[in-house]
Amino acid sequence: MRKFLIALISLLIVIGGLGCEGKNLNRVVESDSPENVINSFFSEFKKCNFEKAESFIINKPLLNMDIGIYNELTPGEKRVIKYWNQRIGYEIVSSNIKGDKAIINTKVMALNGEKIYKRYISDIAKLKRDLSIQDNKSKFNRDYDKALIKEVRNKNNEIVTNTVTINLKNKDGNWYIEGDENLFKALCGGLSLDKINNF
Repeated sequence: MRKFLIALISLLIVIGGLGCEGKNLNRVVESDSPENVINSFFSEFKKCNFEKAESFIINKPLLNMDIGIYNELTPGEKRVIKYWNQRIGYEIVSSNIKGDKAIINTKVMALNGEKIYKRYISDIAKLKRDLSIQDNKSKFNRDYDKALIKEVRNKNNEIVTNTVTINLKNKDGNWYIEGDENLFKALCGGLSLDKINNF
C-alpha cells in the first residue's frame, strides 16, 4: 500500500513533490550561506514545518505526488511522521563553494527505513491473507494503520547513518538545495525510491 509511502515519508512531499525551478521561489527564511541553508532545512523539516522546509529546495519532482495529501492524513499518521522526523539528525562534514554552486558532504541519520519497510510488508501480507478483515474495509484500513505505527515506533528500531553529497545552487542571491534521490534515500534511512514507487 502506498500508505507506507505517505505516512512514513513526509520526506516525499518535501523532497519529491515540491521544489520546481519553473515556479516563483518564495523564501520564507533568508540564508546567506549553503551551510545555513542545510541547517535551516533540517531544522524546519524535523519540526514538520514543510512550507518553510520547501523554501530551501529547488528541483524537479522525483515523484508525481499531490502535496495536499499531507493535510488529508489522520492525526495518527501525522504523529508517525512527526516521530520519524524528530529522529532525523545530520552533521555537515565538508563544504566546497565555487561561484553559484556548492557541494556539502553531510552525514544524515534516520530510522532504518529498509528494516521498517520489510517488517511492515510482512505485517500487511498477513493482513491480506485474513479474509474476514478484508470483508470489513474500515477495519482493514485501521489494521494497516496500526501495523505502520507499530513498526515505526518499535523500540528496537535502529538509527542508520548515510553520507550524502548535497548540491546547492545560488539563485537570485539565495542558496537552494537541489534535492535528489540520494538525499531522499538518506532521509528515509536507506529505503530506495524504486521500492517506494513499486509499493
